[in-house]
Amino acid sequence: MAKHERRKGSRVVVNRQGVVAATFASVQEGERNMGRLDFVVSHPDQRGHGFGRIVCTEVSRHLVDRGYGKIILFTDDWRLPAIGLYLSMGFEPQMSREDMPGRWDAIHRSLDARP
Repeated sequence: MAKHERRKGSRVVVNRQGVVAATFASVQEGERNMGRLDFVVSHPDQRGHGFGRIVCTEVSRHLVDRGYGKIILFTDDWRLPAIGLYLSMGFEPQMSREDMPGRWDAIHRSLDARP
């Protein structure tokens, strides 16, 4: 990933206590038309206030404005709040391996069971 592209696409939310959420934009190596939402983080004390959605939306807008026709991201199965956010933003799982349908069934069950 090109460092200059990461800097240009970075988004950070700051309050008096410091950084509360951040994410980076990058280019998917080997794919000219594909941008990547990368490394979304939020401060544990500031979760649930919509800051993650703000930075993800702004980075996505940055990538679209620069002509990227597709935006991807990677995450872990246990990051349920983040996965819920990504799904609500219109991201869709890619079934790239044989175990993916079962894993996504489990993720959806866990998301449905959340309060």
